[in-house]
Amino acid sequence: TRRALVDGLDRAHATRGRFQLIEVMLPRGQTSDTLSRFVAGFKAAREKPALSDPATM
Repeated sequence: TRRALVDGLDRAHATRGRFQLIEVMLPRGQTSDTLSRFVAGFKAAREKPALSDPATM
């Protein structure tokens, strides 16, 4: 729920100096604009050959 998300974010913000992971479940096939941009960037980075890849030298 939105309330659970707000509570989780509040707890994470209040706990300084520790890594916090908050899992959010979205309905299948639905993503936020931010997540869509992240996925597109991640896919583009995976398709780009690494500079140290011997196959590209």
